[in-house]
Amino acid sequence: MGHGCCEWWRLITSAIGTIVGIAMFILFFIVWGNHAAGVWALFTGVFAAVCFHLTYLHFRDLLETWHNVETLQGMTLLGVLVSLAGAAGFAWYIFVAVYYQIPVLPMSDSALIASVWAAMTLKFGLTLICTSRSYVNEIYRETPPLLSV
Repeated sequence: MGHGCCEWWRLITSAIGTIVGIAMFILFFIVWGNHAAGVWALFTGVFAAVCFHLTYLHFRDLLETWHNVETLQGMTLLGVLVSLAGAAGFAWYIFVAVYYQIPVLPMSDSALIASVWAAMTLKFGLTLICTSRSYVNEIYRETPPLLSV
């Protein structure tokens, strides 16, 4: 099976998202003390890793040995929940930064940095939705249900 540009793009960006998310968790949470930004960076890294997992399995033609339509639909629901949480976090931290006029620096107090990482969590939630939905559709195309004929 050939691998298109979208699959390569998802694989690369989710690998980068995983590494950067975990690294920024360590920096923000432990080094700079911005716990909100650190937790959102960790969420980003975790959900980027889930996207990487699905894409890598598909890339290696192993997706159907690990997941079926039901688990992929569960991943879609998880992506919806993560996206909603990321959008809510993004809006909240923007509101807090504007209302309380919190500057970007120092890092330990920055609500805008937390909003950026909430937006990154939103992005990987949307990526998880798109990835899992496309794989569900692909499975249905390859093996349609018996009663759909």
